[in-house]
Amino acid sequence: MKAIPSTSIDYERSTQTNTLGYQAAVLRSLRAANVKFLRYAILDSFNTVRSKTVPIDHALRILKRGDDPFANPVSIAEVCYAGLPPSADVPVEGAGLTAKNVLALRPDFATLRVLPYSPSTAMVMCTSHDQRTGELSPLCTRGLLEKAMQRGRDELGVEFTVGAELEFQLYRLGSDGDELRPVDSSTFANSATLNEQEEFIADVYEKITQQDINVELIHSESAPGQLEVVLGYENALQIADNIF
Repeated sequence: MKAIPSTSIDYERSTQTNTLGYQAAVLRSLRAANVKFLRYAILDSFNTVRSKTVPIDHALRILKRGDDPFANPVSIAEVCYAGLPPSADVPVEGAGLTAKNVLALRPDFATLRVLPYSPSTAMVMCTSHDQRTGELSPLCTRGLLEKAMQRGRDELGVEFTVGAELEFQLYRLGSDGDELRPVDSSTFANSATLNEQEEFIADVYEKITQQDINVELIHSESAPGQLEVVLGYENALQIADNIF
């Protein structure tokens, strides 16, 4: 298996990791490790991951342009945040959003990670900004969470620490080759599921931990074919990025 470059996330170093010099050094390291693409990603209000991919070589050329707010050509129409359902590229009636107003994507390099399921690609979470003023867009889901956390610090003196339980069901094709059926009908915390699905569980665990995400617990749940993966407690922004 090809080694995945370490991209450990430290949210306390966010300011440092977003300097141009640091970003350039990281991109060169990724290129040396045969990572070819950088994926700029956002999460819309329908919980759909939307992203655009930039070749690493071009991302380095972008950085050479310096702090010019117009230097980063990666952008996305604001309608993608709250005006398009996951099922079709048809604007939601009454949303009041169009493809004409385009938001600039600003990457947070503290979130950068190589994708083990797509090892030629690294991904970075982004906030979305007005292209003319640089102001954070009110549609930006990640920016809204950051603002809420900052308000908690400033007004209440609190930090938000969050855990997460990821639950999903596994299916396989039935003997007729058409109907999907749960892989088992076991009960909560049943060892039989862990035994039967060990190869799948090991693969999931490896791909999660390769992204420096802490897994605390894995067990079967109550529904047929259902598994639960418990992630460790982190600050609210980091756990949101980990789930993302």
